[in-house]
Amino acid sequence: MADIRDQLQQEAVQHYLDGNPKTCFNISVRFGKTRLGIMIMQALKVKRVLILYPEVNIKKAWEDEFEKMGWKPEEVVYSTYISLIKHVGEKYDFIIGDEVHKASDNAMWNLFSILNTNDRFLGLSGTYSDKTKYELWEYCRLRITHEYNTEDAIEDNIVANYEVNVITFNVDTINEYLKKTKYKQWMTTEAKELAYLTKVLDTAKMQHRDMKFPALNRMRFINKLPSLKRNTQILMHHLKDKRYLLYGADTDFVDGLGIPTHHSKNMKEDNLRKFQDGEINQLGLVQLASQGVTFKNLDTVVITNINSNSENLFQKLGRTLLQEGSKVSQIYILCTDQPFQKKWLDAALSDIPREKITYKNFHY
Repeated sequence: MADIRDQLQQEAVQHYLDGNPKTCFNISVRFGKTRLGIMIMQALKVKRVLILYPEVNIKKAWEDEFEKMGWKPEEVVYSTYISLIKHVGEKYDFIIGDEVHKASDNAMWNLFSILNTNDRFLGLSGTYSDKTKYELWEYCRLRITHEYNTEDAIEDNIVANYEVNVITFNVDTINEYLKKTKYKQWMTTEAKELAYLTKVLDTAKMQHRDMKFPALNRMRFINKLPSLKRNTQILMHHLKDKRYLLYGADTDFVDGLGIPTHHSKNMKEDNLRKFQDGEINQLGLVQLASQGVTFKNLDTVVITNINSNSENLFQKLGRTLLQEGSKVSQIYILCTDQPFQKKWLDAALSDIPREKITYKNFHY
């Protein structure tokens, strides 16, 4: 495997040297995109480099790879995309945009300004949605000019193959619970409350009012339904002998599932390290560790908080592709029977080959 990756990395270096100096590459997980970036720096003999990243753990990956390769430019400047405005007007020999799909609209504007005064840029990611491709061109006039995607890496046995199992379930139409506001209280069900929240959102849309908060209220409600928790626990029982990551929408949801968790409120418990070292076999996450963190010999991921973002889904899916051997990774996604959530799901799965997706129903 090392030989083929060495060859692919050399080809990618040459492609950059021969091509557009301001461009993006679509690079699969386990290709070695950090190493690739450093190899290009070496070939260009750069002295001053800016490396952009969305999360601190990605910065550490670059620092570790520089140390591993025993070389680095005279000056390496690191910046998050949020702080990119601080570098407008600065001159660099080479700029790397790692996980460039994570750059916000504001970051894209600032990147455009920086590209106007610098000659070389390489955006790196393995998850470009159509929206991201459009924004990279619209804001920065950047295109993807070299691709080695996940399907290529599967064919070359660099990463594991995978299957996506979508598990649908019905929201509760029977069991009532008490809902209170400042002025009144009444009995409702999950289905009735979702219908009400959807009506509020549709009304805001028709009246051209701000839809942000109605949309957030509905998303928050559906991501911690009691029926979602019940069906998640049923799936967890089936997977009780497996090593898996489980993604939930918030800390209360994952903490209530009865497995160790890792999130902003319990960092001191060190559960992420324990999971990486094999001391525990199940770990609940919220947003952390979807990118920039490596999990070896992990072949199962459970996703309970689906939305329409295909890039976020693939980042989570990608955590399972690093396993050795011929195992096929299993991705489980829980989704309600609600039409709006099915639309989110279809959008999230848009970049995954149809033959890799199966649909199953839970009727409990």
